[in-house]
Amino acid sequence: MSESDALEKTIDRLSYINIFLAVAIPIITFLIFYYSNKLEKAKGMHRNPHKRNKKTWEWINIGMSALVALMTVVLFALNQTLSSQKESAANLKIQEAKTKADSARAVAANAIHKTEELRNSLSDTRLEQENKRKELEIRLANAETERLNAQRENAKLQMALQQSVKSLVEFQKDRKFTDFQRQVFNSCLTTYPIPTGLTFVVSVMHDPEAKTYATDLKKFLKVANWPLVNDNKGADYSNMPAKGIYICVDNPTAPPEHATHLKQILNEMGISSRIIHIKKIKNTDIMVLVGAKQEYN
Repeated sequence: MSESDALEKTIDRLSYINIFLAVAIPIITFLIFYYSNKLEKAKGMHRNPHKRNKKTWEWINIGMSALVALMTVVLFALNQTLSSQKESAANLKIQEAKTKADSARAVAANAIHKTEELRNSLSDTRLEQENKRKELEIRLANAETERLNAQRENAKLQMALQQSVKSLVEFQKDRKFTDFQRQVFNSCLTTYPIPTGLTFVVSVMHDPEAKTYATDLKKFLKVANWPLVNDNKGADYSNMPAKGIYICVDNPTAPPEHATHLKQILNEMGISSRIIHIKKIKNTDIMVLVGAKQEYN
């Protein structure tokens, strides 16, 4: 039980006593008035009343008057005490209300502090989630870029593979001069003078494909009126490279003019060739050696 509750019970008891006195005093006052009136009537009716009875009534009257006075004083004191107790109770309630208000403010401040902490934590969580989302978006973008790069690389590899397959198929075919190469060859030959030296066109032995290719080259040179020699017995090329096209001369550093012209024509046609040294050939003559197809790269 709190102090204010105990004080409330005390005030209730004092209030009951106050009510009792407030009711009792008028009743006793009425009785005093009643018996005093009765005593006066008795005096008028009996001129010589008994002295003892008279004295008794007087003492009763005095006693009841004193009791009324005492009860009045007690009632006044009780009212003062009751007012003081009520004031104390009111002050106590105010103090308790202030204490509860302070406690409520402390609880509210604590709640605000916790709310602020939760808000900060939520803000940090949101910021962390936002950073993770951005990081995931960057990773996703990088992964998409890598996927696109991989697709492009795959496409390049597919194209390279197709080109390699196409090149392999073309390589496996016999070498032949295309119409474009024929046009380039004829056009270039007209820009150079007819050579004075001889031209041998030979092929490696036991290679029908190289022999056919060399025969086509002879036809081009024959149409251009180049002096050709079909007999290649005097040319020693057994120790020479056996793949590709070689223009053999006596002095590679100062080859005959038509050797340089032929190399330039072959380059224009997209055919690689080399000028190399060979024994037993005049310095004015050249020998074109058509070797086997070069290895596929």
